[in-house]
Amino acid sequence: MKRVLLFILVIFLIAGGYYFYQKNMVDPLARMFQEFSNRSYTYEGVLSDTQGLRNVRGVVLDGGFGVVQTHYEGGVFRALVVAERLPVAKEGDIYQVRAVRRGVDQSEIILGSMLVLESGVNSDQESFAHVLMYEGETDLRGHDLIVVSIEPDDGDPGLYHIVLEGELSEI
Repeated sequence: MKRVLLFILVIFLIAGGYYFYQKNMVDPLARMFQEFSNRSYTYEGVLSDTQGLRNVRGVVLDGGFGVVQTHYEGGVFRALVVAERLPVAKEGDIYQVRAVRRGVDQSEIILGSMLVLESGVNSDQESFAHVLMYEGETDLRGHDLIVVSIEPDDGDPGLYHIVLEGELSEI
């Protein structure tokens, strides 16, 4: 009887430890996203899929959308990018976000790779969002186009396919 109780206690401790581990792995990103979401922003834009149904790098893209908000204050440029209805990228690929300044002074700055923020509702592609939370010291207010691309995670910024894009305007 003691062995059975000891076995049940060990299983309970393992299950509890696993739950605690999983909860702490997901919650920091969710908390960070909540903190970024509650800040004030001065520019925003709607990201849309301008190319329609297509297969790019092994994933079927159709109908993705998102929002972007940016703000510059006190020497810090901040951007929050949220995209939905994007399938999970294949292993070795990432969704990357760029800020683009068009015109004579054309510039393209990589803000970073998007992370998956799970809602925990169910397992289909609509139960999560891809997010990027960016803070940097460079003033990117002149960059009025945000582009989300899918590309190899190889450090080479040259080869990418645009997935979503949107123009920023003052709120």
